[in-house]
Amino acid sequence: MDPISLALKSTVVLATAGLFSVLLRRHSAAARHLLWTIALLVLPLLPGLALFLPDLPVDSTPPAALLLSITVTATPAPNSSNALNSALHATPAPWHPTLPQIWALGTALMLAQLAYALFALARLRRACPVLSNHPLILQSAPGTMPLTFGFLRPVILLPADAASWPADRRDHVILHELAHIRRHDFAVQLLARIALAAFWWQPLAWFAWGRLLTERETAADDIVLNDGVQPSLYASHLLAVAAASQSPTFAIGMARTLPLESRLQAILSPATDRRPPDRLTIAIALVGCVAALTPLAALRAQGPVPALLAQAAQEYREHRSAAALTLYRQALPLLGNEPAAAPAILALGVDALHRKSYDEAYLLFDRLPLADPNLSTRARLWQGLTLEFKGDPVSAEPLFQQAITQANAPTNDLITALDLYVRFLSSLPGRTPDVNKYVAQASALRQSTRRSPPSTSSTAVRIGGDVLAPKLLAKVEPTYSEEARTAKLSGTAVLSIEVDASGLPQNINVLRSPGLGLDAEAVAAVAQWRFQPGTRNGTPVNVLATVEVNFRLL
Repeated sequence: MDPISLALKSTVVLATAGLFSVLLRRHSAAARHLLWTIALLVLPLLPGLALFLPDLPVDSTPPAALLLSITVTATPAPNSSNALNSALHATPAPWHPTLPQIWALGTALMLAQLAYALFALARLRRACPVLSNHPLILQSAPGTMPLTFGFLRPVILLPADAASWPADRRDHVILHELAHIRRHDFAVQLLARIALAAFWWQPLAWFAWGRLLTERETAADDIVLNDGVQPSLYASHLLAVAAASQSPTFAIGMARTLPLESRLQAILSPATDRRPPDRLTIAIALVGCVAALTPLAALRAQGPVPALLAQAAQEYREHRSAAALTLYRQALPLLGNEPAAAPAILALGVDALHRKSYDEAYLLFDRLPLADPNLSTRARLWQGLTLEFKGDPVSAEPLFQQAITQANAPTNDLITALDLYVRFLSSLPGRTPDVNKYVAQASALRQSTRRSPPSTSSTAVRIGGDVLAPKLLAKVEPTYSEEARTAKLSGTAVLSIEVDASGLPQNINVLRSPGLGLDAEAVAAVAQWRFQPGTRNGTPVNVLATVEVNFRLL
């Protein structure tokens, strides 16, 4: 699930919990605590459920005669090195943390803090002696706040000076801590804290955490008062304990620095509802939560993504401009690893490679098969190119080989991978036998996969005999695709065209493609050429011909 969808969904969950909390303000604190517990604990379920739920969008004919062959030349990309040796001296791009990396770092820090707190509590437990005849109660240092912790073997800590307290204060404190044990508050708090660690960047999650702690203490107060304790006396004991005590991190203390004023008001108010939710209420709440969470998890943020992708694709296809890459960057977080994200991932990866941001490029290409498994060969090929240009041929070669072996059919991607692997091997000493082997393999594949010209119009004729070939009058030079330039790919695009009686090229089809967008560049240029029509006995006719466009890097 992409971060934006997750942020929106978590906001909906927590804001809904806040709304229901207001509606439940006249109900018991235990009911509101249950509400905030469910809200926090369902957050980590959102990405998992989205993986299993369906998307719910919001919103053989002989070849024609060769007419002409032209050669297109280009220099390597300005930022790409001309040889493997110069790549070895390339300065690595500075590392910039990505959003998922920042997210993971924050979560790791919070979990480390939690682990340290639990370790400190375990050490405190071992250091405190057990009070006689009370195996559940341990004695801590004077001035320590009464508290409880542990979910398998919970204990209560009372300060050493509790022996001098009035008997009723000591009894009330023990009742309060037993209420936490009875409610399994420590286990709930531990799970909620883990959920908070995963959503530390969500402000509403911190608000929910604060409300959870407040309602937890009030719910424990209610249990004590339901046992017949006088509210005013209990309130005075609470104030006295709060004024003289301090609590370790993460333990459940009776009077920690939470909003004491609201707690005291709830204790002293005779109108406070102190009834805990019964099992039926809890079951209804859980069923309602699942019913609401299922469609929410299935939602996918749509918004302006299709328009952004269409605009970016057109801009990238026509201009390869920075504006197109900016549009792709805007769309990619909204798409996550959806199939529609594949063009954006590929374009941004090529741009990163062009800028020598090798680590960024490698990670983007590694993500490509997640969006479209059919692009696995292309992804491994680009990863091999990335490591080659980074100056790591030892690591690059297995990726080139993976790209070749993963292609389960003689596709154009396989031929392109073979061509680039041959170029790579040619730069390494002593690899001439391997170069010859893969050159022969690529040549055989080109012969077996060359397409036949499609069916022509009934009036198109072939050059020869009394049919004279068209003559080129004006041409537009094809451009090198950014992908091919960055990958240092050379090759020949073979096109089948019809030149009509007015000299315009029609029905342009690719018979052989060098790959990486060069065929599209050839088609786009040839479509703008103008010819003197071919003739038969002096009369202009539609002529079927073949055009070769050779792409070469200087």
